[in-house]
Amino acid sequence: MPTTEIVSFVLAEGADMNPAFAILARQPGCIGHSGGRILDDPKTFCWFIHWRTLEDHERFMANAIEYPALHSALEGKMISPPKILHVDLEPFGAMRAPVLDVHFVKEDYTSRDANSSSGRLVEDGSLTVVVVGAEDLTTPMSNLDGEVQRYRVPITGQWWPGNP
Repeated sequence: MPTTEIVSFVLAEGADMNPAFAILARQPGCIGHSGGRILDDPKTFCWFIHWRTLEDHERFMANAIEYPALHSALEGKMISPPKILHVDLEPFGAMRAPVLDVHFVKEDYTSRDANSSSGRLVEDGSLTVVVVGAEDLTTPMSNLDGEVQRYRVPITGQWWPGNP
């Protein structure tokens, strides 16, 4: 099952993320990534990194050359320490949308259609992450029962080599 790593951090103005994107694109098990600045908090960049499995992600972190190269590529671009979360999302289709609405809910939630993905947060099993894909910013954001946090991310950069 694919694991999505959600990484958020304050991004320096004008920072070029392409070197970091390129490092991830060549990693075995990385099946895609996308990101953009959070609409209500434009200083914060939210990066969705999709791994074939959590083990693929762990192998990348153990790589003595590639993982430090990613950190070097991000040096000076991250103004704040990253907040890193992991979730196994099902189904996966919503992650390719041009706008992602991310919800953290205290309820069990099962995605109801191809425009939404959901899964339990690895770091806090009491929370479910629900990602709803939208075609543009005019689509109203949904309200979910038990919601504790939500944000909207217009995607400004992405890489998808194939289907997860």
